[in-house]
Amino acid sequence: MPYVHLSCPKVALCEITLFVADDAIETAIASLSGEVARRDGHVDVDLRDPADVVIAMYQVASRVTARLSVCVISAEAGDLVAEDAEPIRSAWSWISRRLRQRVNPREGCVIINVGAPSVFKVPDAIAQRRPGVVLWCSYGSGQTIVHVDREGFVIGRFEECDFAFESRELAPRHVRFESAPWKARAIEPFYVEGARVRDAAVLEHGMLLQIASLTFVVLAIQ
Repeated sequence: MPYVHLSCPKVALCEITLFVADDAIETAIASLSGEVARRDGHVDVDLRDPADVVIAMYQVASRVTARLSVCVISAEAGDLVAEDAEPIRSAWSWISRRLRQRVNPREGCVIINVGAPSVFKVPDAIAQRRPGVVLWCSYGSGQTIVHVDREGFVIGRFEECDFAFESRELAPRHVRFESAPWKARAIEPFYVEGARVRDAAVLEHGMLLQIASLTFVVLAIQ
């Protein structure tokens, strides 16, 4: 399913990814004020500031059926999008209704809407702008943050892996990460948005990866 990725990279960290139907993508982005770039059926929209990102999200959701996937807002951006004025108030009400919980962005937050929705504080790797890829990982009833901080980072079952996890479904060395651009290289097959990957997949904000029994979501590429 194609997605719309909204951000304001020149101002502060505020990125929102929404999934929409194939035949609704042009309606979804109609009249958005930012710079639009299309890639493989997906759309990236660079906007002026965090408030514009949140407002654009609400505009998309008002035009088409959209599913919030990932929202990452730094504390700096949170101060700019926490105002109790329209249409920002309606935008946060829309998010809260879908998550079935109230969200306060003022101190920054991460929202993951994969399976059971999850809201948590911005990880240090994102807040401190550490280079690399920041992933949210879900396993069974647990979750953690994985910071892919270098070329050659490996996820697998062996203790020597950079992120090692004991699971019979996970290969000893399952996925290797490469940079420029950041991508996940299959040592053993994995899935991206439900599609089987045997070679490599370029990583994008909000992307969902299934590596054996582990679910990963791309939170940031820095």
